[in-house]
Amino acid sequence: MPEDSTFTRSQRLGCCLSLLFMSMVSSAMWLRDEIKTQVVQAVNLGPFSFTLNGVYTGIMASLTCLPVIGAIVLLFQYSRPSNKGDRRVRDVETGDSAEAPTQQEPTKGLPHWCKYVAWVLVVLSALGSAVFTVLYSLYWGKEKSERWLSGYFLAFWADIFVMQPGKVAV
Repeated sequence: MPEDSTFTRSQRLGCCLSLLFMSMVSSAMWLRDEIKTQVVQAVNLGPFSFTLNGVYTGIMASLTCLPVIGAIVLLFQYSRPSNKGDRRVRDVETGDSAEAPTQQEPTKGLPHWCKYVAWVLVVLSALGSAVFTVLYSLYWGKEKSERWLSGYFLAFWADIFVMQPGKVAV
């Protein structure tokens, strides 16, 4: 982590929580009945069965999560730290008080209150996604919920290993 980064561990944890719940509900949204799509072949890997429909669901679920998670990360990452005047900061490791800067340089980035907007987005996306995921699973029943779970794992791993490195590269 760069020294001048204001992206804290709790903010990263909030982003991961939001990613987890958003990927669950978007996977549930994109799940289709395989009878209607007439799947020809399935690949069995242990207890999981993957079809072309499952791969499609995983890709579309990852793309659905991308704007919300990207907005939350950008709000956290580019928000300026709070400016509380000429308050001195105590260095945690050494116990010495750090010198406050004598000149205030104009800082670039988003206003400090954007962090609060990001936290609201984290809470709303996690709670809303959890509610709708439970409602979907109650509506489907056991068999379709198990199919959804395998599709969800595919979407989650595709997001971790394909989409997230792609966002870093871009």
